[in-house]
Amino acid sequence: MAGAPRARFLVAKNPDSASSLPYLVRLPIDGGIVLKARAPWPTTARVYCHRHEGGWPESAEIVDDVAVLLCQRRGPAVDLVLDRPQHARSQFVFTEVHDRPAIFWQTQKVARTANPGSRVPRRRALADGLTIIADTRERYPYRFAGRGVAVERAAVTAGDYGVRVGESWLAVVERKSFDNLVGSLADGTLAFQLARLAELPLAAVVVESGYPALFDAPRVAEGWLPDVLTRLQIRYREIPIMFAGSRKFAEEWTYRFLATAVADLADPSAAKEPARKPATLTAMSGRDRRTRAELRRSRAMLVKTRLQPVEEDLSPIRGSDAISLVHRLTRESWSVSGRDEPTYSRKEIPWRFVRGRLT
Repeated sequence: MAGAPRARFLVAKNPDSASSLPYLVRLPIDGGIVLKARAPWPTTARVYCHRHEGGWPESAEIVDDVAVLLCQRRGPAVDLVLDRPQHARSQFVFTEVHDRPAIFWQTQKVARTANPGSRVPRRRALADGLTIIADTRERYPYRFAGRGVAVERAAVTAGDYGVRVGESWLAVVERKSFDNLVGSLADGTLAFQLARLAELPLAAVVVESGYPALFDAPRVAEGWLPDVLTRLQIRYREIPIMFAGSRKFAEEWTYRFLATAVADLADPSAAKEPARKPATLTAMSGRDRRTRAELRRSRAMLVKTRLQPVEEDLSPIRGSDAISLVHRLTRESWSVSGRDEPTYSRKEIPWRFVRGRLT
């Protein structure tokens, strides 16, 4: 069965002969962005572009028509990957020059040779007048001293520090001390925290220690904590986890992450889609709840992964056996963490089985 037709990248001659930009370029993103360009491809230098007023002219003489593998907006830039062996990768950078909007089309080779004396871009100004929201549950919040940052105390939806555009969260950071990271890995709460962070447009976790400390944690088998953390990083790969080495540099990284998010993503057209609204729960009778619980219990299934070389049977476990195994593993994880296993009422139970699917 043939797949869906790919989007096309089009280059044509500009019908307006009086224009100093003789080409038109159409990017298959945001409903189709049409730009006027100085050249059909950035072969030796960056190509200056400008937005074309109006849609794509159907009568334009096509110069290039290529299938697109990737066309994705990343902050102020749009990455373009074409389905051909040469002249396949490029980038459109939306910026300002002398307080006027400007667009530059470049490739990696062109960007490197444009400034041969330096391979590192110049430092760009971060957002001015930045207001960072610190969660009210933070006992000793970062002060961001000397940064010209206003810190407000308020409830953060997920994470400990965040910035907003209007009433919507733009970016958040979850702060972790080393002890807190170890505890949340041992009792499984970090997975739930990452799931909540994944509902936001942009989120990250910063750890006030170095990665090697995970291998020296007391009362934990060597390598177990890094194994669990790596699995969570794969599962929630859209959320970076930064080991800053100390509280000082964790504060520094948090400031730069949030300030850069405001500088690059404050434009709604460049930001990600808004966070998904939580599902609305409908009232259920006691009988319906019991029926649903029995059905979920019968469908419960665990898929084992190889944590130890001696684990040979990787077949899934279903039903009541799966639930019993979860109880046993929970007790063992609390024992490994060196803390007493807590008790919960029915309303406070921290985990439950939910309907899902295997991929």
